[in-house]
Amino acid sequence: MSEVPIDFDVVFCHPSRVGGGPVRTLLQEVYADRHRVEYNSFPPSLRFGRPSEVSFLFDLVCRYQPRPIRALTTNFLVPIELLGPVSAAPRFVTMLRHPLERICSEFLQFRDQSERWRKAADKNIKALSRDVETFAETMRRHEFYVRLFGQKEVFEPVDETDLERAVTVMHGFDHVGFMQRIPDTLAYVAASVHPELSDAAGKTVARLYDEATRQESRAKAFLARLPRSTRAQLEEANALDLALYNQAPGRP
Repeated sequence: MSEVPIDFDVVFCHPSRVGGGPVRTLLQEVYADRHRVEYNSFPPSLRFGRPSEVSFLFDLVCRYQPRPIRALTTNFLVPIELLGPVSAAPRFVTMLRHPLERICSEFLQFRDQSERWRKAADKNIKALSRDVETFAETMRRHEFYVRLFGQKEVFEPVDETDLERAVTVMHGFDHVGFMQRIPDTLAYVAASVHPELSDAAGKTVARLYDEATRQESRAKAFLARLPRSTRAQLEEANALDLALYNQAPGRP
């Protein structure tokens, strides 16, 4: 590992389908080429399964760049101890959304994509796009938050011990935002950027505010229309995620 300190200002853990796009946009526009986005294709499982591999990733993408990276967005957990030497602790930020809404949002996105691919889509993809239960079970989307914060692979079972670990990790973030309160997270991140960039951040937040507050609520409406039996099955399959969400600091 390089001994050159990392000078991150903000590390944003961006779980999929939680409405965090405006936060990523804020960091991108303020930091430009000093903002790095590193997304795993299959979250929440870690593409880099061992701490040494994660450390290598940060050596590669953060320490050996023409200009130092100052802001990082990932869709997997970045424990601070894996960053190696840092000159100052960055602000760690993440966001949550109601677990069942998040699953419904992923399903609707998948269904939209399958419609666009309908000529090329095989029968398996078409079957997955018919109902949210089949999609969530087949694509292993249940207990997403506990796997993300508890660092469990998608194929591994999770239990109360993993929930406890995930809750502890979640409470270790400097800021846990919520889709319903995205302006609060934008304001927090804007206040966390390097002082030289604070004016630019303030202007960007003002521009993003309307976009952030108008984020689609299609998944919420879809969830409300589900039969009670379907919702009950989703609640049972995501009982740990619901427990984590209910323990989130500042939950709406």
